[in-house]
Amino acid sequence: MKITYKDYGAYRLHFHNIDKFKSTLIKIKIKEPIKKENITKRNLLFDILFAGSKEYNSERKISIKQEDLYDTSIFHNTIREGNYLTTTISIEVLDDKYTEKGNLEETIKFISEIILNPLVDNNSFNKDKVDLYKTKYKDDLQTIKENPRFYASFRSSEEHSKNSITSYRTFGYMEDIDEIDEYNLYDYYKEVINSNLIDFFIVGNIELKEITDYIKKYFKQLNIVKRLTSNYIVKHPNKINKRPYIESIPNEQSILVMTYSFNKLDYTERYYTAVLLSIILGGSPTSKLFQEIREKESMCYYITAQYRLLDGTIKIYSGIDKANYKKVKNQVNKIINQMKKNSITEEDINNAKTLILNDYETIDDSLHSISNYLNNVNIIGLKEIDESKSIINSIKKKNIIKLIKNLKLDSIYFLAGDKND
Repeated sequence: MKITYKDYGAYRLHFHNIDKFKSTLIKIKIKEPIKKENITKRNLLFDILFAGSKEYNSERKISIKQEDLYDTSIFHNTIREGNYLTTTISIEVLDDKYTEKGNLEETIKFISEIILNPLVDNNSFNKDKVDLYKTKYKDDLQTIKENPRFYASFRSSEEHSKNSITSYRTFGYMEDIDEIDEYNLYDYYKEVINSNLIDFFIVGNIELKEITDYIKKYFKQLNIVKRLTSNYIVKHPNKINKRPYIESIPNEQSILVMTYSFNKLDYTERYYTAVLLSIILGGSPTSKLFQEIREKESMCYYITAQYRLLDGTIKIYSGIDKANYKKVKNQVNKIINQMKKNSITEEDINNAKTLILNDYETIDDSLHSISNYLNNVNIIGLKEIDESKSIINSIKKKNIIKLIKNLKLDSIYFLAGDKND
């Protein structure tokens, strides 16, 4: 995969030309070092930006413009990437040869209008819009418990280490909403535009010069040279809540979350060996946890291991009956201890390698998969695909055993379903 990288100071461009799709994907990533007090403002800010600009001053006019651009797909979301709070704006637009000429340029002009020319008057956003979206925001936050798996995921992170950035709710905080008004939200907007690092990821059948000219033309307002220390790796928190935390929910199914961490990881361990280990542990139907706890013992409805490489943690999620809490918890620890004592087989390793290598083979089957790979190259220095495949193939059983011996249990969170009582 040929990746072209350009640094224009105020923003960076990451480009890959591929003649395989009818669309071009543009992802604009706007990021800043994460601060808890900015999370709620940031989520509300981008909702306000997409609710109206100077030229398109309502959601209806924005929707009509998207239809005029041949139903160009545009959406945004905010997540944490290691130490950074990142808002991604994704735009998928039909290539000009399937539309009238100039559609791509008009789309870039349109998205620049949304981002750089918001509906502002007297140094503030429109009060009615801000109030409306604050109400919608509150309504959304009140429904979070309706998704128990999502709720257990972020609550387990909060209880794991309350003062670490890993505990932050990237969807925002109810108590912060009332502190936001049309004036301080606009102040924060100016801070974002003038200080955040911006990356453009472009994937499609388009010439580099053409897309570069469009971005330079419509994003020329971004003319301040900004530099950020690109350290995405999260430092392991000093204070961990070692005691199991149990919370009740009016649900029939319970959810157990066990968080493990590594003491120290080198490059290959963090980005390759630990990925293999997490698949062997609980990332596939042939994994240790799935086979032993789900298939053989029927102790759970599901069980999976998720590796967070920027945090250096593995989280094990399991949907269980409340009565099986201790059994499942003990069985997970037993399986990990057995793996430390050499229960991993060559078949386990080969199955995991096959899954990863197959993923590499299918990256160019999707515009989003390609752009995600470009982002990983950008933020963690992931190697080119052929070199990554070579590293995966070079990992031996002894490397995995050494790594799992470095894995320790940090915390346990249990969301107990009381309806089973």
